[in-house]
Amino acid sequence: MSQDLLSPIQEFKCRGKMVVESNELDVEFLIKQMGNGRLVGELETTAPWRTLNKIFESHKRFRLIGSDENHLAVNVDHCYLTSLSGCTKTLAGFNAFEALTRPERLSGKPKEKLVVVFALLNVDKTFQVELDTPLGILYLRPIKGHEEKLRLIKILEISGVTAFAEIFINNPFVLGSFDEILSKSVDVVQGFLYIAELADTCYHSWCSASIYEKMENSDKYELVLQKMQRPKMKPPSYRGITNPAHSSYFFESAYEGYRGREKELKDLYDFDIALEWYLEANMATVLESQYLMACTCLELLVDRFEEKTRTGFIMDQNMFRDDLYRVLVSRARQHMKELGLSSDQRKEIYMKLRGLNRRSVRTGIESLLTNLKVMYNDLFDDIGTIINIRNKITHSGTYANIDELSEVFNKLYVLLTRVFLSILNYRRDYFDWVKGAWVDFKDVCG
Repeated sequence: MSQDLLSPIQEFKCRGKMVVESNELDVEFLIKQMGNGRLVGELETTAPWRTLNKIFESHKRFRLIGSDENHLAVNVDHCYLTSLSGCTKTLAGFNAFEALTRPERLSGKPKEKLVVVFALLNVDKTFQVELDTPLGILYLRPIKGHEEKLRLIKILEISGVTAFAEIFINNPFVLGSFDEILSKSVDVVQGFLYIAELADTCYHSWCSASIYEKMENSDKYELVLQKMQRPKMKPPSYRGITNPAHSSYFFESAYEGYRGREKELKDLYDFDIALEWYLEANMATVLESQYLMACTCLELLVDRFEEKTRTGFIMDQNMFRDDLYRVLVSRARQHMKELGLSSDQRKEIYMKLRGLNRRSVRTGIESLLTNLKVMYNDLFDDIGTIINIRNKITHSGTYANIDELSEVFNKLYVLLTRVFLSILNYRRDYFDWVKGAWVDFKDVCG
């Protein structure tokens, strides 16, 4: 069964052209998407071995344009060779980042209802998740045998396709071409995956998107086109703040707080980047690295919040620069000369003085948590503990008391979870790893 994660889930055998810069070579190629989402292939050509060897040695990217025996057009982009052999014919292996079937349909427009199906990696077990998205209802469907695949994914830490997201678009005619519909569908499913990543505390991605159009005078759908991509390859690591029985409620509440606020959350918090640091902290295998990544996540959220709310400075920056800073420099200059400090030493002091107006990280954290109404006194008697431990790790590279660090990291990670849920206006239960129990989020966020 573990081989399923590394076996092809679909493949296309084609004849066509290999395009390298302005050159074209006649080739036969096989492109396969594996169970972990990767795009790999093999090609065969009568072109001289030395021609492909130059491509191989220079790591040049190329694309493939062809069609299979059923005349299905297939384009494969951003390819690079991984192996090379042959005598009368040249054989090569390659990896690719993107593939598209029926590219000629991109500019067309739909005439009937559509469903866009995404293959998703590493999504944990759920139950009856359906969401009202800007394009239509999204249904999350587990693949056949997903429980066994998930078991192996968690044991082997190898990504694999575990679910499909189906978006039913009832009124696609106002959305433009299939190309535009595909782009808008990708945006929707990416937003959905942010919520899924938060639910599982694990990296998720999509590896293929297929557009199906309802056949005229029929309840059946036919494939319009399919886009495959190499997903972000990260070892899956789970904590999870929901469970299958509760998943429909979690997704509904969390997604409701995300939908329509995409730009706001990006501008105010850099939500997607902060979430990535949050996931990285869970994935790291060294505890000190986990802690520093969690701190990076928190400080990024604080920094973006202060930047947008203009609360990062103690006093007006112009007033500080024009008045207080000048007084400080004037008072310090003569005294430093009397102390015999060199010109370079004095410059360093002046640079330090410039930073006096910035609020402390501790104050910034408290301000963010207060604004979001996130409770933290059940986790930390002193919120400054977070920064003190970060500084010790930064300056020494390690932390002597591993048990203490593990406990504080767990509390910090729970604090970050509360911050993300508060940002999304979440109002359901979640699993709290410090309390070791299900908690009504309203009890920790006023």
